[in-house]
Amino acid sequence: MGIMKLLNNISSINNDRTRWQKIGWLVILLLITLFLFLYIFEKGEAAERSIATITQEVLAHNPQLKAAEENHNALAKKITDIGALPDPMLTLGSKDEQTVGIKQTFNGPGMISAEVEAAKQDAAIASLNYEILRRDIVREAKEIYYQLYATDQALRIVAREKAVMQTMYHAALRRYETGSVTQQDPLKANLAIVELTA
Repeated sequence: MGIMKLLNNISSINNDRTRWQKIGWLVILLLITLFLFLYIFEKGEAAERSIATITQEVLAHNPQLKAAEENHNALAKKITDIGALPDPMLTLGSKDEQTVGIKQTFNGPGMISAEVEAAKQDAAIASLNYEILRRDIVREAKEIYYQLYATDQALRIVAREKAVMQTMYHAALRRYETGSVTQQDPLKANLAIVELTA
C-alpha cells in the first residue's frame, strides 16, 4: 500500500509540474524580458550589470519558482508532522463518577516509519523539481540576455555603418557639386543609407 501511495504522489507531482510549466512559461518569459530590458538598455546603452546579477534578480522575482520552493518546504515540514505522535486526550467523568483518564493512540509497528519515508521521498522529488525549474529559468534568462546583447550589438553596427554611409554620401554630394563625379554617386550612397534603415 505504501508503494502505491508513493507512486500516486510522484504522478501527481509530475502532473502539477507539467501544469505549472504550461501556465508559467509565458509569465517567466515576460518577467525575464522585462528585467533584461530594464537592466540592459538603460538610456540606450548597455547597463553595467553582469549576467549573474540579472539572473539573481530574475530568480528572486519569479513567482513560479517561489511556489515550487514553498511546495518543497511544505513537504519537508510534513516529514516532522508525520513522525510526531498524536496529541493525548484527557477524559473527565461526570460529577457522580469523578474519573480522570488520559488516552494516547500509537500507530502499529513500522507504520510511522513508512509514512515518514514516503514523505521524505515526496520532499526529495519536490526538491529536484525546484532545482530543475531553477536551472530552466537561469538557462532561459541567459539565452534572452545574449539574444538581446547580440541585437544591441547589431544595432550599434548598423548605426556605425549608417554614419559611414552618410559621410560617404556627403562627400559624394560635395564632389558632385564641384562637378568631379556624376549624379549617380550621391544617389547610390543615399540608396545604401535607405537600405540600411529599412
